[in-house]
Amino acid sequence: MRGYIFLPQLLHLMGLKEHLFTYGLPYMGLVGGSSVFLAMIVTLGAILRSHNKAYYPMWVALLINVINVIGNYFLIFGRAGLPRLGIVGAGISTMTCRFIAMVLLTYILFKKVSPVPPLAYFKPFPWDKIKNLLIVGLPGAGENLSYDLSQVVITYFAVLLGTASLTARTYTMHIVMFSFVFAIAIGHGASITIGHLVGRERNHAAFSIEKYSIRWALMVSVAISFLTALLGPRIFGFLSQNPDVVRLGCWVLWIDVVLEIGRAVNITAVNSLIASGDVFFPFWTGVIVMWGVATLLSYILGGHLGWGLVGIWLAMALDELVRAAVFERRWRSRKWQNKAFTR
Repeated sequence: MRGYIFLPQLLHLMGLKEHLFTYGLPYMGLVGGSSVFLAMIVTLGAILRSHNKAYYPMWVALLINVINVIGNYFLIFGRAGLPRLGIVGAGISTMTCRFIAMVLLTYILFKKVSPVPPLAYFKPFPWDKIKNLLIVGLPGAGENLSYDLSQVVITYFAVLLGTASLTARTYTMHIVMFSFVFAIAIGHGASITIGHLVGRERNHAAFSIEKYSIRWALMVSVAISFLTALLGPRIFGFLSQNPDVVRLGCWVLWIDVVLEIGRAVNITAVNSLIASGDVFFPFWTGVIVMWGVATLLSYILGGHLGWGLVGIWLAMALDELVRAAVFERRWRSRKWQNKAFTR
């Protein structure tokens, strides 16, 4: 366990059995250690999208995912003369693909958007630009961090419910990503457009774009989640032979149809508010509701009342719906019109 410092404590908190540390420690070390590559990928992708080059991050992501699947196959099972590394191979594949993606996006940025800027651009240093960047970025990062920490705690509650609940939750979290991925794309597009419009003081156009974006995000997300719920028995029957996992997964997919209503609105409304300069309201609202509704009610409904994974998903759905109502009311109040920090 040398060299992993806090990883054993973290895995202990997550309830992982000690005999699984042999697999968990190296994987967490590789994947967690490559987080700097992931951070650069997210940053470079955002820069390219804001310059109307959204197709480059999309194609890089598609290419890297294909390479990652192939790499997992060869390194996990030891094909084509490569050593059979198991979970360590999966970690190596993920780390390598993240590095390749970062290099590709960096090359595209300097080739298609702008060459390496000369040092003269930074004399005098643009502190006002850095200030605006931090004003927008830090609250947004804080909200994402709060959400991730909340999900870690909720995952711990699922661990306490047993292997079947944890397995069903893990499968479901990956399945429902297909439901809200379109909402994420719409949210990013809306934020770029609204940012330009607010900067030009075209607030009415920005207001209309948000409503239009939410309408499309809602329609697609709910349609996909409903179709996924209908196919739930087939999907989980393919993934697991455990009847408890299949039963829990099917129940949760139907609850997720309601959850996706709130999530689609949240993703679009939060991106729109941040793009307009109203950055602190989504942060504080997110922190309060995520922990006061999703996390707290997951413990009460899932553990204390004994509703299990169904109770946890109901708490998460309520969290998304409450935040959706608050954020949409904030947008319709037009208080964001006076929050812009650039013109």
